[in-house]
Amino acid sequence: MFLICIMAIMPMMAIANASDALDNVASAIKSGSSTELSKAISNNVEICILDDEGVYSKDQAMALLKSFFAKNKPSGFKILHRGVSKEGSSYGIGLLSTSNGDYRTYFYVKQKGDSYSIIELRFEEE
Repeated sequence: MFLICIMAIMPMMAIANASDALDNVASAIKSGSSTELSKAISNNVEICILDDEGVYSKDQAMALLKSFFAKNKPSGFKILHRGVSKEGSSYGIGLLSTSNGDYRTYFYVKQKGDSYSIIELRFEEE
């Protein structure tokens, strides 16, 4: 019986952890903190800012995000949708309001061991 309870709770814990990871990413985006985002960024991450897209190292990603947030000071962020992809990655889709307009924002996190890492982050004009 104990084993059945543990087996039933484990998927719920994984969902809660993924939800926490999405909330942490959303909070970092809302504050415009490339430093906070870097704590969750994978060693190689796909980033798309408007029409500029590529796969970057963590340090390169930090520089890109720092530049983006310096030019676009966030004034709010709201998650519009969240879910889990077929591959098991969790994702969030939100709206980032900035000093220069609004951006639809997509981010994907993937579980690596006991933590989640951002594997993709996109900012597109609304």
